[in-house]
Amino acid sequence: MRSTAILAASLLLSGGCYREISSDERLERETPASEKREELDPQALAQISCADTKERIAEVHGLRGGDRERLTAYLELFKSVQGRADTLQEAVTRNPDFIYRDEYRVIMDAHEYCKEQSEGVREEFERYTRELIQTPTVQEMKKGKPQTLARVDFALLRDAVNALAPEDQGALLTRVDEAEQRVQASLPADSEAKSER
Repeated sequence: MRSTAILAASLLLSGGCYREISSDERLERETPASEKREELDPQALAQISCADTKERIAEVHGLRGGDRERLTAYLELFKSVQGRADTLQEAVTRNPDFIYRDEYRVIMDAHEYCKEQSEGVREEFERYTRELIQTPTVQEMKKGKPQTLARVDFALLRDAVNALAPEDQGALLTRVDEAEQRVQASLPADSEAKSER
């Protein structure tokens, strides 16, 4: 009798409540909350553009400052263009409608252009970063003695390598470390003592 009552209750509770869930709903349920992201609004995406990239590259080329200023400008430009390209790539990946519907043509055009500009900026930025790593120090006379000095701040150089993340990233960072050690080793004894305080 008791088992019949339990069976009846379970049937009553489940009856009329069952419905098949879609694959999208199942994916939503199984995706951890930390991985769920806000939907990318098509109107906001349509405002993303990399049309300013060529002008900004020309500004980098025209810089009259030293290596630090130029490397900083390349790093900022690369992160900016890469960020926009990544946002559009994510949007297209998450919503294939952007590929097939004419109303989203502006998003797809911006996606292709940003990807193209990102690759161009990466190429220039990487070439310049590798040039600095190839010759990371300069020799100057200080108080009648030759001293090895950093051509550009080593922390900034590491930031550039990490942003680019090339296949030989580890080897490049090792070369930066070695150059920094050479600079430290060439410091006069009194400078070393001051830096340790």
